[in-house]
Amino acid sequence: MFGYVVRSLLLTSLLLAPPIHANTLTLSAIEHGILTELNFARSDPYRYADEVLEPMLQYYREGKIWDPPWFNKQPGHIQVITTHEGVEALLEAIEAMRSAEPVRPLTPSYGLTLAAREHAAEQGKYNLTGHIGRDGSTPEQRIARYGRWSLIAGENLFYGNSDVNAARHVVMGLIIDDGVADRGHRKLIMDGRYQYVGIVYAPHPSFGFMSAQSYAGQFHDH
Repeated sequence: MFGYVVRSLLLTSLLLAPPIHANTLTLSAIEHGILTELNFARSDPYRYADEVLEPMLQYYREGKIWDPPWFNKQPGHIQVITTHEGVEALLEAIEAMRSAEPVRPLTPSYGLTLAAREHAAEQGKYNLTGHIGRDGSTPEQRIARYGRWSLIAGENLFYGNSDVNAARHVVMGLIIDDGVADRGHRKLIMDGRYQYVGIVYAPHPSFGFMSAQSYAGQFHDH
């Protein structure tokens, strides 16, 4: 899981035309589910903590092993997850979400989705991780290939799959942010300055699947 944020000093949002909205996108069922989960967490973080995060406490065992029932137990699939911090990271996430202020839902963007798809396709082809592209591109540079962003831009990356409930697993993992000291993924998700998002869920040779999410405060497609 990786998070990346860039802030623009040029507040040009008043010059931007309205973004292209979800009815021009073709999202997979899992990608649409990720959007729904993101907006559930943003719009009602207290309920997200109670209904999504707190029930996960029962699936920790042997210290740092997390073994929710939806993981596929067949060979070649994820069996369990060995976390970095154990249940403490989940407890901290529950407390943080219960005290978080609700923020507006994200609107899906065509251009941001293209930026996310570009990065995921490259990482899947070359078995890569991280925010920097093979050509040295940063998230904001990739976003700028497909439109103009302003105010703030960022990227979240999640690696792994659970076969069932994959959309919830992606968002929950980013919000728990196990092993990420500054909880940057959660902070990005819960930052109300972000208004638009592009989402992809794609194969990855080492992790099975990955999700790339490109975010912007304002965005206008080329």
